[in-house]
Amino acid sequence: MITFVKDTRNRRERKLARQAHPQVVVVVVVVVVVVVVVVVVVVVIVTVVVVVVVAQNRFRFFCPFLSL
Repeated sequence: MITFVKDTRNRRERKLARQAHPQVVVVVVVVVVVVVVVVVVVVVIVTVVVVVVVAQNRFRFFCPFLSL
């Protein structure tokens, strides 16, 4: 036999309870931020490496004393 317990909480608390748990939201936000930061760091590192290699190859022909 199923007995229905009256929900004594007001409407705002019930609405908040239906939403996702704060811990889940925090975990999702942290994961998204970490993924974005990692992608940005990888892109910056690759860009710097490519620019340095291209610059060294160009400077080697024009200004040998500028190449490190």
